[in-house]
Amino acid sequence: MSFYGTEGEVHVNRGKFEFILGDKTKHKFWDKEIDKTTSMEREVVLTEREYLADAKIKLYNSKTHFQDFLDAVASRKRPICDVAIGASSAIACHVMNFAYHYGANAKWDPTRNKFASGGNSKWLTRAKYRDNWVV
Repeated sequence: MSFYGTEGEVHVNRGKFEFILGDKTKHKFWDKEIDKTTSMEREVVLTEREYLADAKIKLYNSKTHFQDFLDAVASRKRPICDVAIGASSAIACHVMNFAYHYGANAKWDPTRNKFASGGNSKWLTRAKYRDNWVV
């Protein structure tokens, strides 16, 4: 997954990490077989220390969403990833997958939960639902 900002980009994948500021790679771990001098964890920590030490907004650090959810149930506080955040994150991934699968360009309107352009409304429902379920 890649995140693009006005000043740089971050690329992450299973066991891989790259932080680019401007047009220069600042921290990177991409292949443990090639680069045995560092690790993904080390590069992430170095990036955090160097670029996020004075961040205006500090995010809660959850080690596992599962435990965070159980703790939220017990404390009655909101989990780090509540329903709205989880749903919008999943929807964004599904829309991207549909567009990729069908070779389409799609723009999503998150306030209306509908395609703003491109896409196909048939992607958002099923022809037949199980048992008595309907949408």
